Amino acid sequence: MGEQLTALGTRLAESEQEKDDAAARAEAATTGRAEADERARGAVTRADTEATRAQNAESELTKVRELLEQARVAGEKIREEAGVLRGNTAALTVERDAARDQVEREKAHGDQRGGRSAHHARAATRPASCRACRAADGNTRAAKLTPGHPERACNRKTCQG
Repeated sequence: MGEQLTALGTRLAESEQEKDDAAARAEAATTGRAEADERARGAVTRADTEATRAQNAESELTKVRELLEQARVAGEKIREEAGVLRGNTAALTVERDAARDQVEREKAHGDQRGGRSAHHARAATRPASCRACRAADGNTRAAKLTPGHPERACNRKTCQG
């Protein structure tokens, strides 16, 4: 019986050792599970945060797309207005060029037709002088006035007559 008792004591010690080992393993597993649960909760929190961020990003993307579409529509309107303005500018340029050509034609026609009147216009701008001053200038033809041509008063500062 002593041998059996020793064997039972050894078995009891081994069982206690196994029980302690099992308890340690169970505690390690519980700790591991608690850590895994904590990591899972952290992952869920991060996932929720990322989901919220993704929803915000999608919302912002939708707003940006709407703004982009509005900008495209505004750009098309501006292009249309620019086309109209280019057409108006072209029409006004044609009208301006036609008016310039008309003025040049009228000017050339007026110069051809009114050569004498242009001469008289230049003569009217010259200072009036008396017969004596014209003779003193050596202009004998101008010194003689035609009959019926009135003598104008001389406006020369050096006039003697």
